[in-house]
Amino acid sequence: MITTEAHIRPFLRLGQQLRQPDIVRQRFGEAIRIQHQRNPWFTPSCCEQAIQDIALLLEEDAIRTLLEKNPALPHSIPQTIALLPAGDMPLQAFPDLLHILLAGHRLQCRQATDDNLLLPIIVQMLTETEPAWAEHIRFTDKIADADAFIADAEPTQLDTFDQYFNGKPHLLRIRKGKTQIITGKEDDHTLRQVARGICTYFGRGPEAIRKLIVPQGYDFQPLFQKLQEASIPLTTHNRFLNHLEYQKAIHLMGRQPYLDAGAFLFRESDNDFPPVAVVHYTCYTNKPSVQTTPMEDTLTFLEHLV
Repeated sequence: MITTEAHIRPFLRLGQQLRQPDIVRQRFGEAIRIQHQRNPWFTPSCCEQAIQDIALLLEEDAIRTLLEKNPALPHSIPQTIALLPAGDMPLQAFPDLLHILLAGHRLQCRQATDDNLLLPIIVQMLTETEPAWAEHIRFTDKIADADAFIADAEPTQLDTFDQYFNGKPHLLRIRKGKTQIITGKEDDHTLRQVARGICTYFGRGPEAIRKLIVPQGYDFQPLFQKLQEASIPLTTHNRFLNHLEYQKAIHLMGRQPYLDAGAFLFRESDNDFPPVAVVHYTCYTNKPSVQTTPMEDTLTFLEHLV
């Protein structure tokens, strides 16, 4: 069995490498170019941002904090965990890969076709530091003999996934973005962060803010001004602009009211799943009381496997 320190060391080394621009260009440059050709949503800047985000996850304090919160890990008896990521953003599967390996388990990963070039490079860099990890990681087109499953799914896919899991332990995450509560007292810095969150990966994927909860009568203009700045890269992306124009046409033909924020349409709706180029919002009159069911995180799910 790999000891806890041996678990940590290769990831720390990987983080150090990912923080060096020359290494990133050398190892990922061609793959990023090809990935962008295959999937126009994965622009070079999006891929580079994803690599930077992974480097943050691999800081020593971050890794040790994860393990301190889950002291029963790593397990002494490894299990095979099947991972089925959505591929909405570059390297979306990496946090789960990290958690599965830190938990002492084996990984079978069926990569999304839109995001299948960069993660193998990460794994190669990892196994160069610790060759033993090569026996714990397998990319496959067909999951076989998995003990548990982790997957991202659309709401309409829930029944299908339940049948696919066949009664085995699973962590199923609904594919939606973040909801942000606005008080109306945010300063420029906070509004700028909200605007960047809305624009993250073109508003696609779990890291993007896709819904706002705002006070009744909220003045959107200060936020829209920050959004104009943050959305500049989006306004030259043909695929995003096609979605934006399509949504404008749909709203106009359906006589659905909306607020035009330039690169995004803001529509009042309780729906948590807005389409690309649309942000939903709801209004409150009293202090917001948003009740959400905490989503079980990957490490907690893995820690409870027996």
